[in-house]
Amino acid sequence: MKNKLNNQAQDALDKIVNKLNKKESRPEQIQMVQFIRRFLNYAKDPGRAAVVEAGTGVGKTFAYLVAFCEHLKSLSTNQQSKLVIATNTINLQEQLIKKDIPIINKLYPGIRFEKAKGKNNYICLRQLAEANNGNLFFNDKEVEEIKKISDWVYNSETGDRSDMDFDIDYNTWRSIASDTASCYGNNCPYHSECYYERAKKRLKKADIIITNHAMVLADIQNNNLPEYSHILIDEAHNFENNALKAMTVEISAQRLKSIIRKINNTYCQAGLRRVKKITAMNATLQGIETNAQEFLDSLPEGRIKTVIDPVKAELLITQLNAVIDILKSALSEEKSVIQNELSLVIEAATKLSIEVRAFTFQELESYVYWSKNGKAFFAPTSTSFLKSYWANKTSVLTSATINVAGSFKPFIWGLNLNPVNTYSLKLNSPFNYKENALVYIPAEAISPKEGQYNEYLIKTIPEIIKKTQGKVFVLFTSYTTLNTVYEATESNLSGFKLLKQGQGNKDYLLQEFKTSDKSVLFGTDSFWEGVDEELNCVIITKLPFAVPTDPIEEARYEILKNAGKNPFMYKSIPACALKLKQGAGRLIRNSENRGVIVICDPRINAKWGKPIVNTLPEMRWTDNIEVIDMYMPSSKIS
Repeated sequence: MKNKLNNQAQDALDKIVNKLNKKESRPEQIQMVQFIRRFLNYAKDPGRAAVVEAGTGVGKTFAYLVAFCEHLKSLSTNQQSKLVIATNTINLQEQLIKKDIPIINKLYPGIRFEKAKGKNNYICLRQLAEANNGNLFFNDKEVEEIKKISDWVYNSETGDRSDMDFDIDYNTWRSIASDTASCYGNNCPYHSECYYERAKKRLKKADIIITNHAMVLADIQNNNLPEYSHILIDEAHNFENNALKAMTVEISAQRLKSIIRKINNTYCQAGLRRVKKITAMNATLQGIETNAQEFLDSLPEGRIKTVIDPVKAELLITQLNAVIDILKSALSEEKSVIQNELSLVIEAATKLSIEVRAFTFQELESYVYWSKNGKAFFAPTSTSFLKSYWANKTSVLTSATINVAGSFKPFIWGLNLNPVNTYSLKLNSPFNYKENALVYIPAEAISPKEGQYNEYLIKTIPEIIKKTQGKVFVLFTSYTTLNTVYEATESNLSGFKLLKQGQGNKDYLLQEFKTSDKSVLFGTDSFWEGVDEELNCVIITKLPFAVPTDPIEEARYEILKNAGKNPFMYKSIPACALKLKQGAGRLIRNSENRGVIVICDPRINAKWGKPIVNTLPEMRWTDNIEVIDMYMPSSKIS
């Protein structure tokens, strides 16, 4: 059976590769498709997971698509199951749908693919109609954009913003986008035409649903997707942080203002007027915004480890509950727009009241609580909430950056996968890093803890840029250091096209970067995530350790310490190693690429740096700046 499955998977992959006009499948890609295909055949019951690290250039997307399609093809009619593939972002999701799925569909015409996106990606026909009827708060540009959207939607089959062939302002889109908080559901006069509801119906008929991490995590909480048995998480190294982010609750003055705006809209006011509660509501709302702001302003900045004085919070909760009671008194059995609006506001106010109480009295165990910039937050300290999810699915998780120094344990631990039922495969990149990539650590490098570190960077970075002649990313862990170094080196790099994070959005900066071979981009270490540019050099100014003062990170460090473990070795080192591994992957994107990774931080040579070094692809290391010349595109090693 093993050989049969392997041969079937490889034959199918070869057909796809032929359609791509490539000579042959890569050995690593063949291994991946065979491994996933065998796993899917073996995992008859839910609760099992396969983790695959596929280095840059393996071709993991077609490997897992072929494996999933072959699995579906092998099932009998009564065995049919629904599969979900989740990318990290909507952009990657769209790339998969528009670029890769059409090729797969040629080989598997009987398999139906559909995309699943969040509700706010679809236009709301009711809100569009209301906008067309006139909105006193729209300016001329927004009125023009609404007209353009109305013309477009007339011929649109999807109502999906990503299918628009023109750009619109964020605020314009927000005013007419579908939104859970303002959705009338079955009572909406446009329900039968609703683009989001039509998309949901298509999902029920799909064999494979293409979605993103955020949608999967929202589904865990709200059941937004149809029932499915198998899940593939692509770019899985992001899933842990995305999961914690999805479970983070934010309490802000803006949320209360939104509730008050809805109470004061035409429909809610009509409902309150009918039961003669306008005066009572106005009296109850008196001072509620001030009280909410005083509650938030009273919170100490940063992490809050003990229950705070509840007086201000209890006053706010009492007022919110009074608002809820008045709104409930206006409810009736009648199905109408008024009743929909009242129900939605009651739901929003109830949620806010419950969350203010949960924050104030720290009601949730294994959560961390903090305040920042006049807002209150709480979030889980681990992804233990995913345990039941993994137990009910057959899961495949893949990325180019999972394994740390030969171990999958940090990844498995971070996502609370069951280690007994998790199977792993590590596939190195097919690209020749050993001959094509260099790691350079300046011989005169000093520790970032030294007072002269910025001066050292200001002296060193221009020397390297001039050596590489452009196409360079200079990556920092601090905006302050970034700005200091940029301003000090700008005059010394007059022949180069210098770009700095903050001068425009990411897409703009990357477009500008492409316009010149002399481009140099100064950005934070997160900038390379999802970036696919031709580079000569990546300069790492400081090892990218997570800031332990972040409330969630601080709490997780404490948990490790209390368990008798060293958080630096268990948490900081693996995360740093994977960040640098991503940098190496961005540098060498094909078999022809050559380039240099510069690590300005000499601490990587410390004993604890060994796992980081062992996580990176095998490359030549040097402290001689002259060796850089050998790894520039103009140079070839014979």
